[in-house]
Amino acid sequence: MIKEIKLKSDKILTIRRVEEGDAKKLIEYLNLVGGESDFLLFGRDEFEFSVDQERDFIKNFNNQKNSIMLIGEIDGEIVSTSQVNAPDKPRICHNGDLAISVRKDFWELGIGKIVMNELIEFAKNTGVIRLINLQVHQDNIRGQNLYQKMGFQEIGRYKKHICIDNKYYDSIIMGLYFD
Repeated sequence: MIKEIKLKSDKILTIRRVEEGDAKKLIEYLNLVGGESDFLLFGRDEFEFSVDQERDFIKNFNNQKNSIMLIGEIDGEIVSTSQVNAPDKPRICHNGDLAISVRKDFWELGIGKIVMNELIEFAKNTGVIRLINLQVHQDNIRGQNLYQKMGFQEIGRYKKHICIDNKYYDSIIMGLYFD
């Protein structure tokens, strides 16, 4: 799957499934994006997989039938990662977990919305996933607004879920139901 979309900036965003050969670039991306805001579950240089570990993770992820991991690239540079992951267990396989990140230099270009649409379409087309859940930092108002525009609703909170510099923050749990 490869999709190219012209952005507001006239740049071309390429969205595709992650491949094992992306492991090194993906680790570099994650260690960079982790330091661009406090809205992820890890900070700068806290992503500690080796290239081999990341390659194995990607391989295993890509072998899951109701899960997808995408990267967004502009001029060969990773600017976004995202995924929907649904377990194979029969009682809970209808629940997908969504995660997304966009490099700060590329905010306000519509990448988040474009990628979210791809993930939602994938989930709907599985014929299995009926609910997508995500977690968003309580202070990530931009993210919350995007998710609400995409149809997500707050369904709960993890109180004091994240600790940054000895200050605790809630994670808001949001869900999108297809039925």
